[in-house]
Amino acid sequence: MKTLGIKMDEKIILTVSRLMERKGQDIVIKTLPIVKKKFPNIKYILVGTEVIGNEKDKLQKLVKKFDLEDVVIFAGSVNNNGLLDYYTLCNVFILTPKEVRTGNFLDVEGFGIVYLEAGCCEKPVIGSKSGGVPDAVMDDKTGLLVDPGDVKQTAEAILRLFEHPELGKKLGKHARKRVVEELNWKNISQKILKIYRTISSSYKA
Repeated sequence: MKTLGIKMDEKIILTVSRLMERKGQDIVIKTLPIVKKKFPNIKYILVGTEVIGNEKDKLQKLVKKFDLEDVVIFAGSVNNNGLLDYYTLCNVFILTPKEVRTGNFLDVEGFGIVYLEAGCCEKPVIGSKSGGVPDAVMDDKTGLLVDPGDVKQTAEAILRLFEHPELGKKLGKHARKRVVEELNWKNISQKILKIYRTISSSYKA
């Protein structure tokens, strides 16, 4: 991580996601001036690339607007081995999706495996009350949930975790425990099999 210019005393906020409007990276960027007032030694790392459109350009313009060029790092695409380094490095993982409507199409976030990946590394996470995120993040148990698109509430959640590191440790430990004990492939496959058997039995003559 030396290539990123990260210093030992800096607090790291991490997002791992494609760069797209629905993912809410713009909301996190808008919180940074608020967070920076209390914690000037922050860095926000975005891992991921845009798939379509020019979302990265939009986000970079937002960074420039708020004079955050020394805070925000676009790390680009990272392989699975490299992801572990980023999860280990961060103090807080955040992904606050929002619903985006295009014509008659409503784009909504699904479950969110990245929350579990961060939880496996015992990192506190911040998500939004949107789509399937509340299934991945248990509010005040494995992470914190905020209203999608709410900059003030999102900033307060980040500050809460920075100001109370013991809370972050508690949430991180609970998150890992949940993944290991509940959300492992053995348990999930058994639940799917049970659902399959229930459905198939209803079609028997």
